[in-house]
Amino acid sequence: MLPTLTKIAFIAAYLFLTACTSLAPERCSSDWFAWKTRKITDSFVRKNKQKLQDLQLFAAELEDPTPTHLLQMTDQLSAFQALATEFANDTLPEISQAFTSCGTSAEFAQAFRTLLQDQGIDGVVLQWAEEISHIINADEA
Repeated sequence: MLPTLTKIAFIAAYLFLTACTSLAPERCSSDWFAWKTRKITDSFVRKNKQKLQDLQLFAAELEDPTPTHLLQMTDQLSAFQALATEFANDTLPEISQAFTSCGTSAEFAQAFRTLLQDQGIDGVVLQWAEEISHIINADEA
């Protein structure tokens, strides 16, 4: 009898915890914005995991650059621009749609910069995030 009650208690606790973690915060609250943005950016991160890891490694190597790193800079800038463009074309519209539905808008540079920081990317590459928004805006004009 005791093992059966233990199993039932375990299943009930599991179902309760699963239900609690799957609930979204109140729509358009600050918690909801954070939750929604994280949900959308997590999808982008999963799709681009290797590219982000490569960028993270390169950013760390730029702290003490060698001539080889400087030669790789053009390729890394191209890869970075492609990643930023994908973020702008796919992920940012989802974020903007969520924010617009509540009467506000998301800013590309801040959202992309936060995503990069969350992935451990910093230094010069974060400065690129500020500049890339100007390039993408010029491409759309």
